[in-house]
Amino acid sequence: MVRYLLVRASSLMFGVAAYVCYPAILIIISIDVVRRYVFNSPWTWSQEFASLMLFLALALSAPAAWLAGVHIRAEFVRANVSEKAKSRIERVVWLLVVLVSAALAFQCWKDGKMMILFNENSPELDLPHVWFRFALGVSAIMTGLVGLWGLVTGHVADADSSEHEEIIE
Repeated sequence: MVRYLLVRASSLMFGVAAYVCYPAILIIISIDVVRRYVFNSPWTWSQEFASLMLFLALALSAPAAWLAGVHIRAEFVRANVSEKAKSRIERVVWLLVVLVSAALAFQCWKDGKMMILFNENSPELDLPHVWFRFALGVSAIMTGLVGLWGLVTGHVADADSSEHEEIIE
């Protein structure tokens, strides 16, 4: 049940990244290129928008990548150790994922309060940055939960298995 909820929430976040953020980047940059080179009238905010959407897409995709086991990792270490050592390395990695995710979520909470207090906005779009910090915090919480699941169970998914396909679908 816990794994099902993690998969569904991570898939939803991945879906927002894949079907909202990336197409938005493509559309806005394409329109801006036409405006810039055909009409000599570029949007001043398009690059900032694309950067914010890319950041959001990467943050929202992180839990699904960890859950599916398709994140980048150093396989050369695991390839040269015993199964027992591999298991211990995995536990240490999951513990680090949990600790870093918790620290990131805590920092997002602190930063969010300050961003609201100082009304921190993006210069070109006039959007409050707190929403992007909130998205990073949600991603950190979800990644931490995935890490906690991996720490408790000792297994989430292997990139070589077909198990990761259910997460990204």
